Amino acid sequence: MSDRLSKQIGFNTDPHEVALPRDFVSACAGLASEAILLLIHFFSTAAQTTGSPAHIRQQELLNSFSKWHGGNDDSLQKTLNTLIENHFLLLWQEKESVYLIAGTPEGRFFLQELQLGEKDFSQLDKPITLNDERPNIFKLYETHIGIITPMMAEQLKQDEIDFPADWIEDAIEEAVQRNARNWKYVRAVLLAWKDRGRDKQDERHQSDIDAFRKFTREQSEQEN
Repeated sequence: MSDRLSKQIGFNTDPHEVALPRDFVSACAGLASEAILLLIHFFSTAAQTTGSPAHIRQQELLNSFSKWHGGNDDSLQKTLNTLIENHFLLLWQEKESVYLIAGTPEGRFFLQELQLGEKDFSQLDKPITLNDERPNIFKLYETHIGIITPMMAEQLKQDEIDFPADWIEDAIEEAVQRNARNWKYVRAVLLAWKDRGRDKQDERHQSDIDAFRKFTREQSEQEN
């Protein structure tokens, strides 16, 4: 998906709890906005882990942040270096991978145990990785189509159950490429794939258009 949201308006309807340190706001006083956003992104990602203090591969955090928020790579690296220099994030290198650990008391104690050899990194909970993360249906809709209404939110929830995640991504990409940025088109494509399967690649594009035209015609007739 090459099309990137340049302006985010409001929030989506998918709640996601993020546990921040109790003194997060006061500790971040004086930090640049990108540094604060990067810290929030770190803790948001760390919420996926349980047990030991979260440890995230540095490059994967940078890649994930760039994917969602954009920004200059050099500037982002400098921002990360600032957070490390000020002990907001801690570094640990294991073989060829560099990991980031939260600069909390638990994180500092965890790092000390690693340095003293009291903990074997390979025996810890598997560090979270971001390679397989994919935006949910609400994020995709807001990025490529528009603001979500309550009625549309209910439709999206159902479609997320009815269709595979990769189908939804591909159908939205199809809509973007055809400059048909509306959910009626996306859903028509999804229903066509569900009805006929996705193995008839040569016929797909024209049949998708036909399915969309039929769908919009039926919708128009119902409204009248």
